[in-house]
Parts: sequence; structure tokens; C-alpha cells
Amino acid sequence: MNRPSGPKQNMDELPSLVPDRDEIVSRQRSLKSSRSKPGQAAKPADKKTGTGFLWFWVVLLITVNTGLGWWCFQLYSKLEQAGSDRAILTARVEAMEQQMSATDENLVLNETSLQNRFSNIMAEIRKLWDVSNKRNKAWIQTNQEDIKNIIEGNKQADKSLTAILEQLAPLKEQLNTQQTTVVDLQSLSQEAKIGLEALKKNLNDLQKQYEAANARMDELALGQQLLSDQSQLEPRISSLEQKEKSMSLDLESISTSRTQVSARLVSLQNQIKALEQQILELKGTP
Repeated sequence: MNRPSGPKQNMDELPSLVPDRDEIVSRQRSLKSSRSKPGQAAKPADKKTGTGFLWFWVVLLITVNTGLGWWCFQLYSKLEQAGSDRAILTARVEAMEQQMSATDENLVLNETSLQNRFSNIMAEIRKLWDVSNKRNKAWIQTNQEDIKNIIEGNKQADKSLTAILEQLAPLKEQLNTQQTTVVDLQSLSQEAKIGLEALKKNLNDLQKQYEAANARMDELALGQQLLSDQSQLEPRISSLEQKEKSMSLDLESISTSRTQVSARLVSLQNQIKALEQQILELKGTP
């Protein structure tokens, strides 16, 4: 890349702004002569003033030209860099356009192939659907009828289950009543046992009293008194024995009724188990 070399040459050709030794000596001599001859000092001063202005303008022009040259050089460098960047970007844009065009073509081809494949698949699905519909139509109808029958059977089973539950409700009430009766009978039996124990205790006490009376009768040897006492005790003993017999009969009747109640409870439990088994079988049947 060729770059302008004008500013460099101008900078090399610039005169030195520092005065030489000869110029310094000549200036000092001129100053001395101007001091010694004041009348003749006007003309050299005017010449030096004109030369100074000339040098000022020359230096100013050289500086301006140098700045302009440097600015032009920088601008030219930036333009060249921008041109190279533009060429690179243009190449990249062209490559991207080529890739995008290739991608568009591939997308079009893929879309076309996908549409064809989708059409083929849908055609196959329709064929398979027609075949399966023809083959399975009778089977589907049979299954639908079976399902309807199963639903109706389930409804009937629900109705039967409801009826069985309604029948179980009074049975449960009877069972609760029987259980209450059994509890009452058990409490009565317990009370009868307690009364029997009390009667036995009274009999024992009376027996002891009777033995004590016999001992007294033996000791006192009072026959008449013994007979009178014995005649008084025997009715009491006989009444106690009768009470004991009646209590035994009551206990036997209580035991009999308890056995009957237990048998009824067992039969009710068996009926409930049978009903529960029927309910489970009805629930288990599809």
C-alpha cells in the first residue's frame, strides 16, 4: 500500500529555528553598533522586523501544512482500514446469504419430504383403521352388549345388597336385644347365686343353732322343752329347704333360658355370617 511521503519530506526540509553561533555574534555586533550610532540604527531594525514577520509566516505555513498532511495521512489510513473492514463484512454477508439460501432450500426439501411422509402415514392409518373397523366391529358390538349386561347386573346386585342391608338392620336390632337379655339373665343368675349362698349360710347358721339346741337339750335333759324347741325348729328348717328347692328350680330355669338364648345367638351369628358371605360374593362377581 503506497502512502504519501510529502509531509515527511517537508518536515525534513524545514529550516532550524535555533540560531547559529554566527547569527548570534552578528546580532550582538549589530546591537553594539546600534547603541554606538543611534542615528543609523533605524534602517537595520526595520529590516530585522520584516525578516521576523516573514519567518513567522513561513513557520506558520509549514506548521499548518504539516498538520494538514498528518491529518490527511490519518484520514487516508482510516479510509483504507474502513475499506478492508467493509470488504471483510461484505464477504461475511455473502457467505451468510449463501448459507441462508442453502438452509432455505434444505428447509423446503425437508418440509416437502415431511408432508409426503405425513400423507403416506395418514393413508396407512386410514387403511389400518378401515381394516380394524371391519374386523372388530362385531367384537366391539358384542363387548358393548356384555358391558351393558354387566352394568345391569351390577345395578341388580346393588339393589340386592340394599335389600340385604335392610334385612340385616332388624336382625342387628334383635341381636342387640338378645345380647341385652343375656346380660340381664347373667345379672339375675349372679343375684340368684348370691341369694343361694346367703340361704346356704343361713341353713348352716340354723344347723349350728340346731346343734347347739340339741346340746343344750342333752345337757339340760329337759325332754318337754327339747320337743317343743324341736317342733319349733323343724318348720323353719322345712321352710328353708323348700326355699332352697325353689331357688334351685329358679336356677335351673335360668340356666335353661340362658342355653336357649345362647343357641339363638349362635343361630343369629351364623345367619349374619351367611349374609356377609352372600354380600362378598355379590361384590366379587363382575
